Amino acid sequence: MEEGHAGDGRRILDEAVARARALGTAWVRHYARAGHDAPHAQHLRLEGAVDLRRRICVAGEAEPSAAALTGAAAHAGAAEASVDDVAPRRVVYAGGSRFVAGAQGWEKTDGDVEGPRLAADPVWLLDALRYAVDCTAVPSGSGVRVECRLDLAHADDIDRSALAPPTRWRGLGRPAQRRRREAWLRGVPCEVLIDGDRLIKCMAYAVPAPVDGAEPVWTTTEVVEYGVPVDMPDLLARTRPAAWRGRRSRAPMPTR
Repeated sequence: MEEGHAGDGRRILDEAVARARALGTAWVRHYARAGHDAPHAQHLRLEGAVDLRRRICVAGEAEPSAAALTGAAAHAGAAEASVDDVAPRRVVYAGGSRFVAGAQGWEKTDGDVEGPRLAADPVWLLDALRYAVDCTAVPSGSGVRVECRLDLAHADDIDRSALAPPTRWRGLGRPAQRRRREAWLRGVPCEVLIDGDRLIKCMAYAVPAPVDGAEPVWTTTEVVEYGVPVDMPDLLARTRPAAWRGRRSRAPMPTR
Protein backbone atom coordinates (compact mmCIF):
# COMPACT_ATOMS: atom_id res chain seq x y z
CA MET A 1 0.00 0.00 0.00
CA GLU A 2 1.43 3.35 -0.98
CA GLU A 3 2.32 6.04 1.50
CA GLY A 4 0.19 9.11 2.09
CA HIS A 5 -2.65 7.59 4.13
CA ALA A 6 -1.73 9.16 7.47
CA GLY A 7 -4.79 11.43 7.42
CA ASP A 8 -7.15 8.75 6.19
CA GLY A 9 -6.93 6.20 8.96
CA ARG A 10 -10.63 6.25 9.84
CA ARG A 11 -11.71 5.45 6.28
CA ILE A 12 -9.13 2.68 5.91
CA LEU A 13 -10.22 1.18 9.22
CA ASP A 14 -13.93 1.29 8.38
CA GLU A 15 -13.33 -0.34 5.00
CA ALA A 16 -11.27 -3.14 6.56
CA VAL A 17 -13.95 -3.85 9.20
CA ALA A 18 -16.63 -3.93 6.49
CA ARG A 19 -14.55 -6.34 4.38
CA ALA A 20 -14.03 -8.66 7.34
CA ARG A 21 -17.74 -8.77 8.10
CA ALA A 22 -18.54 -9.35 4.42
CA LEU A 23 -16.24 -12.38 4.32
CA GLY A 24 -18.24 -13.70 7.26
CA THR A 25 -15.96 -16.19 9.01
CA ALA A 26 -12.35 -16.52 10.07
CA TRP A 27 -9.88 -18.63 12.02
CA VAL A 28 -8.32 -16.54 14.78
CA ARG A 29 -5.71 -16.80 17.52
CA HIS A 30 -6.09 -14.71 20.65
CA TYR A 31 -3.10 -13.66 22.78
CA ALA A 32 -2.57 -11.71 26.00
CA ARG A 33 0.74 -10.49 27.36
CA ALA A 34 2.17 -7.65 29.43
CA GLY A 35 3.92 -4.99 27.38
CA HIS A 36 3.79 -4.03 23.74
CA ASP A 37 6.18 -6.62 22.30
CA ALA A 38 4.93 -9.11 19.70
CA PRO A 39 3.10 -12.06 21.30
CA HIS A 40 4.63 -15.53 21.37
CA ALA A 41 3.25 -19.07 21.73
CA GLN A 42 3.26 -18.91 25.52
CA HIS A 43 0.85 -15.95 25.35
CA LEU A 44 -1.77 -17.82 23.31
CA ARG A 45 -5.02 -18.18 25.27
CA LEU A 46 -7.61 -19.14 22.65
CA GLU A 47 -7.83 -20.35 19.05
CA GLY A 48 -10.81 -21.15 16.88
CA ALA A 49 -13.37 -20.26 14.25
CA VAL A 50 -15.53 -17.14 14.43
CA ASP A 51 -18.66 -16.11 12.57
CA LEU A 52 -18.38 -12.33 12.37
CA ARG A 53 -22.01 -11.76 11.38
CA ARG A 54 -23.77 -14.24 13.70
CA ARG A 55 -21.56 -13.35 16.70
CA ILE A 56 -20.35 -16.91 17.25
CA CYS A 57 -16.95 -18.24 18.24
CA VAL A 58 -16.21 -21.99 18.55
CA ALA A 59 -12.76 -22.40 20.02
CA GLY A 60 -10.23 -24.21 22.14
CA GLU A 61 -9.11 -22.33 25.22
CA ALA A 62 -5.84 -23.01 26.96
CA GLU A 63 -5.83 -23.22 30.74
CA PRO A 64 -3.97 -20.27 32.30
CA SER A 65 -0.41 -21.12 33.25
CA ALA A 66 1.19 -19.30 36.16
CA ALA A 67 4.64 -20.00 34.71
CA ALA A 68 3.76 -18.23 31.48
CA LEU A 69 2.32 -15.11 33.12
CA THR A 70 3.75 -12.03 34.68
CA GLY A 71 1.95 -10.50 37.62
CA ALA A 72 0.63 -7.80 35.31
CA ALA A 73 -0.93 -10.31 32.91
CA ALA A 74 -2.32 -12.82 35.38
CA HIS A 75 -5.95 -11.77 34.92
CA ALA A 76 -5.80 -12.23 31.16
CA GLY A 77 -4.67 -15.88 31.00
CA ALA A 78 -2.19 -17.49 28.61
CA ALA A 79 -0.95 -20.88 27.43
CA GLU A 80 2.50 -22.43 27.64
CA ALA A 81 2.29 -23.69 24.05
CA SER A 82 -0.02 -23.61 21.08
CA VAL A 83 -3.63 -24.41 21.90
CA ASP A 84 -3.53 -27.63 19.89
CA ASP A 85 -0.65 -28.92 22.06
CA VAL A 86 -2.23 -28.52 25.50
CA ALA A 87 -5.53 -30.44 25.19
CA PRO A 88 -7.62 -27.29 25.61
CA ARG A 89 -11.15 -27.13 26.85
CA ARG A 90 -13.80 -26.27 24.29
CA VAL A 91 -15.57 -22.94 24.61
CA VAL A 92 -18.31 -21.19 22.65
CA TYR A 93 -19.07 -17.50 22.59
CA ALA A 94 -22.64 -16.95 21.41
CA GLY A 95 -23.83 -13.36 21.24
CA GLY A 96 -22.84 -11.88 24.58
CA SER A 97 -22.56 -15.19 26.43
CA ARG A 98 -19.88 -17.81 27.08
CA PHE A 99 -20.30 -21.58 27.30
CA VAL A 100 -17.73 -24.17 28.43
CA ALA A 101 -17.80 -27.86 27.59
CA GLY A 102 -18.27 -30.18 30.57
CA ALA A 103 -18.93 -33.82 31.32
CA GLN A 104 -22.71 -33.31 31.09
CA GLY A 105 -22.78 -30.96 28.11
CA TRP A 106 -22.37 -27.22 27.73
CA GLU A 107 -22.44 -24.93 30.75
CA LYS A 108 -23.13 -21.22 30.48
CA THR A 109 -20.56 -19.40 32.57
CA ASP A 110 -21.03 -15.73 31.74
CA GLY A 111 -23.05 -13.11 29.95
CA ASP A 112 -26.34 -12.86 28.08
CA VAL A 113 -26.93 -14.06 24.53
CA GLU A 114 -28.71 -10.78 23.71
CA GLY A 115 -26.00 -8.64 25.28
CA PRO A 116 -22.81 -7.20 23.76
CA ARG A 117 -19.82 -9.41 22.98
CA LEU A 118 -17.87 -10.23 26.11
CA ALA A 119 -14.44 -8.67 26.37
CA ALA A 120 -12.95 -12.19 26.36
CA ASP A 121 -14.46 -12.86 22.93
CA PRO A 122 -11.54 -12.82 20.46
CA VAL A 123 -13.35 -10.43 18.10
CA TRP A 124 -14.65 -8.04 20.78
CA LEU A 125 -12.46 -5.35 19.24
CA LEU A 126 -14.30 -5.57 15.92
CA ASP A 127 -17.34 -4.05 17.64
CA ALA A 128 -15.37 -1.60 19.75
CA LEU A 129 -13.64 -0.14 16.67
CA ARG A 130 -16.76 1.88 15.92
CA TYR A 131 -15.57 4.09 18.78
CA ALA A 132 -12.06 4.54 17.37
CA VAL A 133 -10.82 8.13 17.26
CA ASP A 134 -7.58 9.88 16.27
CA CYS A 135 -6.90 7.19 13.66
CA THR A 136 -3.55 7.45 11.92
CA ALA A 137 -2.46 5.10 9.11
CA VAL A 138 1.23 4.20 8.97
CA PRO A 139 2.66 2.18 6.04
CA SER A 140 3.74 -1.29 7.13
CA GLY A 141 5.19 -3.65 4.53
CA SER A 142 2.65 -4.07 1.73
CA GLY A 143 -0.15 -2.92 4.02
CA VAL A 144 -0.82 -0.35 6.68
CA ARG A 145 -0.99 -0.15 10.46
CA VAL A 146 -3.79 2.00 11.87
CA GLU A 147 -2.98 3.46 15.27
CA CYS A 148 -5.88 4.89 17.22
CA ARG A 149 -7.56 5.06 20.59
CA LEU A 150 -11.00 3.88 21.64
CA ASP A 151 -13.29 6.39 23.34
CA LEU A 152 -15.51 4.03 25.35
CA ALA A 153 -16.50 6.42 28.13
CA HIS A 154 -20.15 6.37 27.03
CA ALA A 155 -20.17 3.14 24.96
CA ASP A 156 -22.98 1.38 26.81
CA ASP A 157 -23.31 -1.21 24.01
CA ILE A 158 -19.74 -2.44 24.59
CA ASP A 159 -18.59 -4.73 27.41
CA ARG A 160 -15.97 -2.64 29.23
CA SER A 161 -15.37 -4.97 32.17
CA ALA A 162 -11.84 -5.95 31.08
CA LEU A 163 -10.83 -2.30 30.82
CA ALA A 164 -11.94 -1.40 34.32
CA PRO A 165 -12.35 -4.60 36.38
CA PRO A 166 -13.61 -4.11 39.93
CA THR A 167 -10.39 -5.50 41.44
CA ARG A 168 -8.41 -2.87 39.55
CA TRP A 169 -10.54 0.08 40.66
CA ARG A 170 -11.38 -0.70 44.29
CA GLY A 171 -11.02 2.96 45.22
CA LEU A 172 -13.53 4.07 42.64
CA GLY A 173 -15.39 6.11 45.26
CA ARG A 174 -12.39 8.43 45.41
CA PRO A 175 -12.29 11.23 42.83
CA ALA A 176 -8.71 10.43 41.77
CA GLN A 177 -9.56 6.80 40.97
CA ARG A 178 -12.68 7.80 39.06
CA ARG A 179 -10.66 10.23 36.97
CA ARG A 180 -8.06 7.57 36.16
CA ARG A 181 -10.73 5.09 35.08
CA GLU A 182 -12.55 7.68 32.97
CA ALA A 183 -9.31 8.81 31.35
CA TRP A 184 -8.44 5.23 30.36
CA LEU A 185 -11.91 4.59 28.91
CA ARG A 186 -11.62 7.76 26.83
CA GLY A 187 -8.30 6.71 25.33
CA VAL A 188 -7.82 2.93 25.14
CA PRO A 189 -4.66 2.31 23.04
CA CYS A 190 -5.41 0.30 19.91
CA GLU A 191 -3.65 -0.89 16.74
CA VAL A 192 -4.97 -2.68 13.65
CA LEU A 193 -2.69 -4.22 11.02
CA ILE A 194 -4.26 -4.30 7.54
CA ASP A 195 -2.61 -6.22 4.69
CA GLY A 196 -2.18 -5.33 1.03
CA ASP A 197 -5.65 -6.74 0.24
CA ARG A 198 -7.09 -4.35 2.86
CA LEU A 199 -8.04 -7.19 5.16
CA ILE A 200 -7.50 -7.13 8.92
CA LYS A 201 -4.61 -9.43 9.81
CA CYS A 202 -4.10 -8.45 13.42
CA MET A 203 -5.79 -6.15 15.94
CA ALA A 204 -4.78 -5.29 19.48
CA TYR A 205 -5.74 -3.11 22.41
CA ALA A 206 -4.37 -2.45 25.89
CA VAL A 207 -6.00 -2.83 29.30
CA PRO A 208 -4.66 -1.37 32.55
CA ALA A 209 -2.26 -3.51 34.50
CA PRO A 210 -3.76 -4.91 37.72
CA VAL A 211 -0.72 -3.64 39.61
CA ASP A 212 0.19 0.05 39.77
CA GLY A 213 3.34 0.81 37.84
CA ALA A 214 3.25 -2.36 35.73
CA GLU A 215 2.97 -2.39 31.96
CA PRO A 216 -0.51 -2.49 30.41
CA VAL A 217 -1.70 -5.88 29.19
CA TRP A 218 -2.03 -6.02 25.40
CA THR A 219 -4.68 -8.33 23.97
CA THR A 220 -4.08 -9.33 20.36
CA THR A 221 -6.27 -11.18 17.85
CA GLU A 222 -4.49 -12.60 14.82
CA VAL A 223 -6.62 -13.53 11.79
CA VAL A 224 -5.05 -16.67 10.35
CA GLU A 225 -7.53 -17.30 7.53
CA TYR A 226 -10.86 -15.99 6.28
CA GLY A 227 -13.74 -18.08 4.95
CA VAL A 228 -13.46 -21.13 7.25
CA PRO A 229 -16.30 -23.45 8.35
CA VAL A 230 -17.93 -22.66 11.70
CA ASP A 231 -20.00 -25.55 12.98
CA MET A 232 -22.09 -24.40 15.93
CA PRO A 233 -22.51 -27.17 18.52
CA ASP A 234 -25.82 -27.99 20.16
CA LEU A 235 -25.51 -26.05 23.41
CA LEU A 236 -28.59 -27.79 24.85
CA ALA A 237 -27.22 -31.32 24.38
CA ARG A 238 -26.79 -33.21 27.66
CA THR A 239 -23.87 -35.33 26.48
CA ARG A 240 -20.14 -34.72 26.75
CA PRO A 241 -18.98 -32.55 23.81
CA ALA A 242 -16.32 -34.03 21.57
CA ALA A 243 -12.70 -33.17 22.25
CA TRP A 244 -11.08 -30.22 20.55
CA ARG A 245 -9.79 -31.05 17.09
CA GLY A 246 -8.21 -27.76 16.14
CA ARG A 247 -7.19 -26.28 12.83
CA ARG A 248 -4.57 -28.92 12.08
CA SER A 249 -7.28 -31.46 11.25
CA ARG A 250 -8.58 -29.16 8.47
CA ALA A 251 -12.04 -30.51 9.29
CA PRO A 252 -15.22 -28.77 10.41
CA MET A 253 -15.74 -28.47 14.13
CA PRO A 254 -17.62 -31.38 15.71
CA THR A 255 -21.23 -30.67 16.60
CA ARG A 256 -21.12 -32.78 19.78
